[in-house]
Amino acid sequence: MTTHQIDIHQKGADRAVNSPSVTIAPGDQITFSADPHAASILCFSTATAGILSPMPPATVDLEGSASISYTVGEALPQEYFVLIQTHGFTPPTLFPAGNSSEAPTLLFRKAGDPVSPGPGSDPDGGGTG
Repeated sequence: MTTHQIDIHQKGADRAVNSPSVTIAPGDQITFSADPHAASILCFSTATAGILSPMPPATVDLEGSASISYTVGEALPQEYFVLIQTHGFTPPTLFPAGNSSEAPTLLFRKAGDPVSPGPGSDPDGGGTG
């Protein structure tokens, strides 16, 4: 079991994280922590929410200086997405479909990163997961 600390920082009008992705396994803990001036909205694809416990809603408000943790359950070897954005941005309705990978991988994107519909995109944002 590994603990993955995802630190969210303010970068201009955007949010930045300390790592663009982490490889995950059942039992791992994912902790999102926002800097004092980096209140954020975490947007989870349906597939991503489905592998986390407790299961998060589609969007989670994370106030500055706050943190929230989830435990990873069973996950297919593919990409799972979390969009991290400032308050005021409209949460996405589509996420990229999770491409196959050697191990389950959690990818972090910010508002403005390419998460719009494209080949293989779906509302679940996790391909077959």
